[in-house]
Amino acid sequence: MPIHRLSILGVGLLGGSLGMAVKSVLKSCEILGYGHRASTLEQAQHIGAIDWATTNLDQSVEGADMVVLCTPVGFSNPF
Repeated sequence: MPIHRLSILGVGLLGGSLGMAVKSVLKSCEILGYGHRASTLEQAQHIGAIDWATTNLDQSVEGADMVVLCTPVGFSNPF
């Protein structure tokens, strides 16, 4: 199944890198990025990692052929 629209939830280091990698291989794939910080979304759009940005989760996955959840690289382990 071809991927025409990819939704990346979390466009920080991991999500931004994924978006750029997909863009380099799938030229016609539209990439929508979701995040809660406007500055991160603007930067991801500026570098070309995503085509569209939104802070609305419902909008971010609507019509997507694939959704990828990207969590922050650094987190504290409670164990």
